[in-house]
Amino acid sequence: MEWLWDVIHNEWLLGESIGVPPEDIVASFNATDRMLGTDWIEERRNRPTGRVAGFAPTLAVVATGRAVALIEGRPGAQQLADRLRAGDRAAFAELQGIYLCCVALEVELEIETELQVRERTRKPDFRIRQVGSPWIYVEVAAPDISETREQAQSVMNELASIFPNLLDNTAVDLFLRRDVTQLEIESLKREMIRLGANPVTGDHDVGFGIISVNMSHPSTFEPREFDDEPYTPRLGLARAESRGGGPATNRVSVRYPYSDERAEEFLTRESKQLSREEAGLVMLSLSSTPGSFKTW
Repeated sequence: MEWLWDVIHNEWLLGESIGVPPEDIVASFNATDRMLGTDWIEERRNRPTGRVAGFAPTLAVVATGRAVALIEGRPGAQQLADRLRAGDRAAFAELQGIYLCCVALEVELEIETELQVRERTRKPDFRIRQVGSPWIYVEVAAPDISETREQAQSVMNELASIFPNLLDNTAVDLFLRRDVTQLEIESLKREMIRLGANPVTGDHDVGFGIISVNMSHPSTFEPREFDDEPYTPRLGLARAESRGGGPATNRVSVRYPYSDERAEEFLTRESKQLSREEAGLVMLSLSSTPGSFKTW
C-alpha cells in the first residue's frame, strides 16, 4: 500500500501535528509498510476498547519506520523483519540498537552474520563498520521483567487493596524504606486503614516506611521526596477513584524500593556471543529495569 499525507493527516492525526515534517511521516509509513506490512501498521490503532487515532499510534509507526528504513535492503534484514512482525520484543530491541548505531552515519550493516568464537560459530545480532574500518560485532539484550519485580508488584497490589476502606476525599500514600515480610504487610494494611478511616493530615513514620495522609488532593498525586532518605530506585503503584467524570475523590499509592541486580549476568551471557579477537559491543535495552540507569 502507498501511504499519502492526506490519509495520515485526516484519519490518523485527525488534523493535528506531531512536530515531524509531513514528508518524513509519509516516508516512515511507507518504509514500515514495505518491511512489516499494512496489517502491522493498522494494528497500532487497535486497543481493547476499540480503534484509536492521534499522536500515539502515529508516533509508533513513525519511530518504527525511521528505524526499518535503515535495515531495508541490508543483508539479514528479512529475518529481522519477520521477527518484528511476530511481535518479538528482543527483535525490537535489536532494531533500536541498529538505529542508535547507524542513524545519520554512512556505515555498512549486516544482520545476524556468523562469527567464529573459539570452536563455535556464533551469530551476533548485527555488525557495522565505516568504510575502511574493522567490523564491530554487536549483541543486544532486552532484560525481561524479573521474578523479584513480579514479587514486588504483588506486594504493592496487596498493600493497595485497602483502597475500598478509604473515606471520601482521602489520600493515603505509602513510602517504603525496604522489603517487607508478610506480617509487616498485614500490619501496614491495618495502619493504613486506621489512618484512612480517621484522617489526620501529615506524615506518619512507621519504622520501615512513611504513611502520608492527605498531603495532596486525591486527584493531584505527585511523588514526594523525604530529605533524610537516601536515593533508591523504586517501583510505584497508585489507584484513584472518580465519580461522574469529576476529579478523583480517593487515592492510595505505594512506592516500593527495588533495584534490578542482573547487569553482570546479562553482560556475561551476551558477551559469550562475541569474540575476544574482534571489536565487540553489548547493548542493553533497559525499559523494563527500573533504576537501571543509576545502578547498572
